[in-house]
Amino acid sequence: MSVLPRDNNITLYDSLLNNINDLTFLSTINVFNGTINTSQINLDSVRMDAAIINSVPTLLLNGVPAVATSSFTSSIAQWSAFPALTPITYATGVGTGGAINMANVNALSNVSSGTGTFGTLSTVGATSLNGFLYPNTGVAIASMAQSIVVGGNGLLGTFNFTGQAAGLYMVTVLLQSGGADPMTCSAVVRFSGGTALAGSLHMPSINGQQPSVVNCVSIQSDVAADANVQVYVFTQIAGLIGGSAQLAAYRIT
Repeated sequence: MSVLPRDNNITLYDSLLNNINDLTFLSTINVFNGTINTSQINLDSVRMDAAIINSVPTLLLNGVPAVATSSFTSSIAQWSAFPALTPITYATGVGTGGAINMANVNALSNVSSGTGTFGTLSTVGATSLNGFLYPNTGVAIASMAQSIVVGGNGLLGTFNFTGQAAGLYMVTVLLQSGGADPMTCSAVVRFSGGTALAGSLHMPSINGQQPSVVNCVSIQSDVAADANVQVYVFTQIAGLIGGSAQLAAYRIT
């Protein structure tokens, strides 16, 4: 069967060619108000056929599911479920884009640097950062924070570790002077078996003065098998007397 000269289309109206097994057309086939029934379509070596997958009719491209009857089976949402095969560059280097907003990060194996605004960090699955112990919390233990007003004869504050988990704690003392140089110091307390152990004496240099016993902070446990740590703050500098010393404790292990 051939196309008449100067014609470039052939139109099939009924089942005229039902008994012909193989036809090759070099022009367009138009089927008006009819149906083409076939098991596979080959477009430049790309095979298209269909299959029922999980009771859903699905279009296959070279045997790979591409489109289902209700939605695309190959979608961005599905791509995100697969691991990256190469590094992902986003908003740096040759990449472009805006901020990355993540509500949850399950695993970070190697982060070289991080800048930006971060929200609450619930847990860190490690015991140290770059070999240094880090506080388990970013704020002082609320039940142990206190403020004492320093008098000319000094003042004693007490940390009671009863009810806290065993481990190392950092106790800090801050007494702001009238100038720009505050009195600050810290000590490490080991709490285990109901006993808090600490021993530290500080003689800070304040407002350019030489360190001396006229300004000192002692952080120690002076009773055996006791959960208390005493913090003694003493100064003879008028600018510090009457000031409010802020005492805080951080758990570091």
